[in-house]
Amino acid sequence: MMACCARPSIALLCKGLLLVEAVALLALLSPASVSFPYGHMLALLVYVLVAYVPVIFVCSWLRRQSVGMVSLCFFVLAALVSLHYIYISNDSAYTNDMPGHLARVQFITDHWLAPYEYKGWQQHHPPLYYHLAAAVYWLTDQFFVAVNPLTSLRFFSWMCYLLFNAYSLLTLRRAGFSGIIYYSSLALLLLWPAGFHVASKISPEPLYYALYAASFYHALCWYQEGRQGVLRRAVVLAGLALTVRTGAVVLCAVIAALVLIRLFQRRVYIRDFLSKYWLAVWAILALCLAINMGRIILYGYPLSEHLVSFKRTPFPLSHYLSLHFDYTLTHPFNDFTHNQSFWDFFLKTAIFGEYRWTSPQLASALIFVAMLVVFYTALPWLFARRAEWRELLPYLLGALIPLLFLIVFSVRAPHFSTQDARFVYPSLVCFTVFFGKSQEFYQARRALALRVLGPLLAGFFTILAIIFFWCNAR
Repeated sequence: MMACCARPSIALLCKGLLLVEAVALLALLSPASVSFPYGHMLALLVYVLVAYVPVIFVCSWLRRQSVGMVSLCFFVLAALVSLHYIYISNDSAYTNDMPGHLARVQFITDHWLAPYEYKGWQQHHPPLYYHLAAAVYWLTDQFFVAVNPLTSLRFFSWMCYLLFNAYSLLTLRRAGFSGIIYYSSLALLLLWPAGFHVASKISPEPLYYALYAASFYHALCWYQEGRQGVLRRAVVLAGLALTVRTGAVVLCAVIAALVLIRLFQRRVYIRDFLSKYWLAVWAILALCLAINMGRIILYGYPLSEHLVSFKRTPFPLSHYLSLHFDYTLTHPFNDFTHNQSFWDFFLKTAIFGEYRWTSPQLASALIFVAMLVVFYTALPWLFARRAEWRELLPYLLGALIPLLFLIVFSVRAPHFSTQDARFVYPSLVCFTVFFGKSQEFYQARRALALRVLGPLLAGFFTILAIIFFWCNAR
């Protein structure tokens, strides 16, 4: 009887959160709003539709994937907090190289068929995001003149963030968690602080994150179930990611590693990848690679030129082997000095990006709790058995390969911006899986105090993150 009553109450809670979002939208998009250029009722209608309808659509799709109502509550809460952050922040705030991205978007609105002719700081990026963003910009400029095109681009990024969260949620579900272990891991995943400002970036990154998450999810499904069609979908999505960011080679490396493991285990054979369906997939992947390399093929722009511009004195080995706890806690934001190591910079950017914020005391508390979460997650794996590691192999590869690529990138181009955690943000779901498995590890060994500590840390961390990003903007 209690179980029967619980489901309607949870459904009511989720619907209540959706209603809160709708009311918040109407309040935030009032005529007094200064962040949203509001001109007339058409603009208000556009904002509400663009913000409210995608959440409903994605939630309906997740329900068809058998996602529970409590999980949807977390999803809607993350959407609401990130949407509120878009409202309180400036269109050009907290984005990496926003003027350069915007300049290329505006260039493509006048040069649709010649994207590689753009000469600017962002010319090294593949063109797919800029074409899609240019379409959003042009449609806004032509048909919704009361709406600021920059705000439309931020909403486009926010929709990509919703897709990233949705596919990451589905990936986490495949780890087999239940109860408080699942929900505490889900809270870390969906309410991770960096996601709130990622959702508002005018940048290729949100689209890249969405494609990465979708591809990794399908690759994981294939690894666990062996269905060839799912793997083909993962490869095609990885190819599309290559047309957004060259960093998608990391995703391709993860998928290749999973395939090599199954080949070594004789679960699949090379001949399985030579069917007519796979030949079509290889052709699509080759086309995506050609699009990625088009700026070199057509205009002779070598990728190395972008890296040469970052050349600095190489970091010493100690830079990658230390973490300055005191300095990181007292200086929670990046100052681009040599007082911080690779891990100092990585931890700070994993939470706050490369930016400086207000409320440094709250930021220090957030950094401290993040350190506790990382230590809590890492500790049991020093004593784990081989079978426990083997169970987590796809998640281990999903976390380790991007991190190794980032370290190599920072060695090749020694600059603080090449150590930014935003390059590995899509692998956050793998970290949260390890967080959940750590709780199971403590539970199996009857370390109940540590088992209870996990959800408490996750809850405290996410509450601090929501408070910080609900109140901070420049």
